[in-house]
Amino acid sequence: MEIEFAPHGTIRVQVVEICGWDETWGALSTLLHTGKNLEAMLRESIGTERHSMLHLIGDILHTFRTHGFLWGDFAPRNMIWSEHEDTIWLVDFERDLEIRDCPISASAFARYARNYSREEFSCFITRQESRDLFKDIVKDDISGYMPTNLIASKRKLALLKTLYGERPCYSMDNLRWAEDLMVFIATPFRIHSTYFFPMEPLDLISAKRGPYGYSSTVMAIKGLGEYERFNELVRQVRSL
Repeated sequence: MEIEFAPHGTIRVQVVEICGWDETWGALSTLLHTGKNLEAMLRESIGTERHSMLHLIGDILHTFRTHGFLWGDFAPRNMIWSEHEDTIWLVDFERDLEIRDCPISASAFARYARNYSREEFSCFITRQESRDLFKDIVKDDISGYMPTNLIASKRKLALLKTLYGERPCYSMDNLRWAEDLMVFIATPFRIHSTYFFPMEPLDLISAKRGPYGYSSTVMAIKGLGEYERFNELVRQVRSL
């Protein structure tokens, strides 16, 4: 796929070349490409560079939709920007990948973005940047119900059960509320003029206490102000 992106001109978005598969270890090896990881770039960028990067991510999302490319691992950590090659390399394919021969409908793409990518990017961008990036993408989500067995994220399922009890399926309104809450909790905020990234302690809590440890933490901090949220997350990490 190619994107026309000023001031760089044409930028390619490509999948890394596969070198082999190790059946014993269940490991996929790919060709190594040098460049900058988008997660690190989002943490460090400011001003014009940051605005340009977010604009590029929006263009990539639009390109994915028009090309019928639904990449389940669309997260900043899985993208390498190789400036000298004018290429963004996609490097992880553990989750679902669906390639269609036509553009994706607005509702289907909204569900894809909510399900896979919105929280991932919200971990490294401000609330306003997240709104600007996803506002035209997530507004036309599908209606109806989602069977529990189709919810792949263990953390999301644990949060749904904590919020609404255990059910064979959840309404799309229930699902959207849980996803919006996960985005809100993961979004960085300033403490004493320095950005704090909540997903770092949340990942530690999830690793030690599992999905329900994550959901109980979310419930404990969701109504708190930013300073109180910071203090509670620090307290919980210290108690691990």
